[in-house]
Amino acid sequence: MKVLITGCSGFVGRHVLRALSVPAVRQHLHLVATGRQAGPDAEAAALADAYVPADLASGLAPVPASVCVHTAGLADDFSRPETLHVANVFATENLLRSLPDCRLFIFISSASVYGRCSAPLKEDDAIATSATSAYGRSKWLAEDVVRRECASRGIHAIILRPRAIYGAGDRVLLPRLRRLMRPPSLWLVGSGDAQMSLTYVGHLRSLIARLVSTPSAWCSGIFNVADPVTYRLGAVLEEAYQVLHGRAPVTRHIPIRAARGYIATARWLRLRSRLSEQALDYVTQDCVLDCTRAHDVLHYAPTGTFFDHSAELTSSSGANVERHSGAHGHESAGVLQ
Repeated sequence: MKVLITGCSGFVGRHVLRALSVPAVRQHLHLVATGRQAGPDAEAAALADAYVPADLASGLAPVPASVCVHTAGLADDFSRPETLHVANVFATENLLRSLPDCRLFIFISSASVYGRCSAPLKEDDAIATSATSAYGRSKWLAEDVVRRECASRGIHAIILRPRAIYGAGDRVLLPRLRRLMRPPSLWLVGSGDAQMSLTYVGHLRSLIARLVSTPSAWCSGIFNVADPVTYRLGAVLEEAYQVLHGRAPVTRHIPIRAARGYIATARWLRLRSRLSEQALDYVTQDCVLDCTRAHDVLHYAPTGTFFDHSAELTSSSGANVERHSGAHGHESAGVLQ
């Protein structure tokens, strides 16, 4: 069975490629990797059976794949809405048109499709107007493309909505966390008590590998996917600081009003700010995902938490890529997403 994986040079795409390359999974699979580079790097060349260089926004020659795992896209809270639309919506349309034999399409979406809500978010809480950012709106529109196109062609469409994906090799989330760290200080906007979901990349890749390799589990639907616990932002950042710097931080707080004033001033002066309204919401507003549907339908039952996997942050600590186009790790539009 031929499987196409987009965004294989990115964080999530690379993890998916590795998961599908495990001998117990790979024995009946022919893996085709895509990325924006002219050729694969050494690991992708070793893991994939074929590599197709592709800018999905410009189109892709037909690929006779039965399964597609679409991880590529653009996540950036400073990009123009038109740019996000091309990278996330138009590219997805092009990709689906290039898959004449597809039977299962797995799309990595984002929790950014949701609006503000203090209660745990269920999949039906996202509507066309709920997203508060251009990125979130582009992911919602991409989801709509997947739903409509797959329904019309009889393709199983599984849309996964993770939040703030973390793990070894992360080049998006960790650089933003490090911005808050100025040893010996850790700077938090507000109280740091915001409640939130995070998604360990290991949980996501394991779910995808099981779905791809088990045709009897193929279905259609939208599913939240996150760790089995709810986190307090301050506790997560303090743990990350401890892992990266080998000691506990001196935690300091920036008033939310001061942060909003900084953003407004930068906008008025037409300066590029490292903090956006979107990023501010992510670190001050609750965002908890209800994963009941994924548990009941996909048998998604992750174990382990951020505190179990935080040591993996050190394998990403040298990375400084913060804006990903074409093949990215998702979950990056702001400090958390």
